[in-house]
Amino acid sequence: MTKADPLRAHLMSLDKAALVTFLLQHADDGFLAKLRLQVARQAPEGPDLAHFRASLKDLLDSMGWEEGTTSADLDDFADSLRELMADGHPKAALELAAEALGGLERVWGRVDSSDVYLGCVATALRKIHHEACRQARPDPRELAGWVFRMEMTNGYGAFDDLVDEYRPLLGAEGLAQLKSLATEVWDGIPPLGPRAKKGHDSQRWGITNFMLALTKHDPEAHVAVLQRDLSGPSEFLDVAQYCQASGWSDRAIEWAEKGIQAFPGEEPLLCSFLADRYAAAGRLGEGIALQWTIFEADPDLETYKDLVALALRTGEEEVWRQRAQGLVWEHFEANRKTTSRLRQKTQRGV
Repeated sequence: MTKADPLRAHLMSLDKAALVTFLLQHADDGFLAKLRLQVARQAPEGPDLAHFRASLKDLLDSMGWEEGTTSADLDDFADSLRELMADGHPKAALELAAEALGGLERVWGRVDSSDVYLGCVATALRKIHHEACRQARPDPRELAGWVFRMEMTNGYGAFDDLVDEYRPLLGAEGLAQLKSLATEVWDGIPPLGPRAKKGHDSQRWGITNFMLALTKHDPEAHVAVLQRDLSGPSEFLDVAQYCQASGWSDRAIEWAEKGIQAFPGEEPLLCSFLADRYAAAGRLGEGIALQWTIFEADPDLETYKDLVALALRTGEEEVWRQRAQGLVWEHFEANRKTTSRLRQKTQRGV
């Protein structure tokens, strides 16, 4: 027979009014905040969203300050939104989750880095918002507006990949609205040619990443976004690599060649990519010649191995191996003579 719990028995024996008084006197702030949300959730006229919003405002206003709220407090708020959905109020949960996510983005910068749970809470709120959208089916154009705003204010990486996450819920109408919103901003971003200075431009960075996500399933549109910034050799390499991944070998070679022409001798990775593409296209002579210029500019073990690997495909491994070793020896001799002259000057007191 299970022994009776004396504490439970004592509480059960108390008068309801006395029990309520005892509870309110001894409950901490966190427990009372949860209790108030529960009361607001179960209000006779339906969920008291004004109280939810007031509670959220208090949480966000004090988050990050000394003795203020933490991500754990916001997680309790997220729990109350899950309960709202369970009660059959997904639209209310959707609205509140959207407000919580927007508020979290605003206060993120002042939250102590030791509060490592903050990212987990942001993820939890994203899941709640997504599930609430799935249940409530909001207007796709309004949802598109929310996705766009969150992506464009995503300063801390908490709202990456929203386009892909919400693509099924947006549908054709929502995606069209999303494209319209993005294009309006994108059309105002000027293209950057070789050696153009772009500095730190958060709007350019944000809308570029957004357009890349939006065009993920449209290769032609995607490569057009990449081509908007050709300020450096690595940008040409990005275009060339994307063309190659899309099965456009000739275009990949063309873009790599353009990059080398614009930045001669400034991007070994671009040269290496082009040498490999030449070889794959059967243009072994051009490939090995380009690989030699890479080795000549930087004769180390890695560039030597790349040269020999390509030379194997031409059937002239030994020729290029000896040529490479001769170049290394020339460098060694030049360095030795320079060191010797410096030593002699030192000894003479020059």
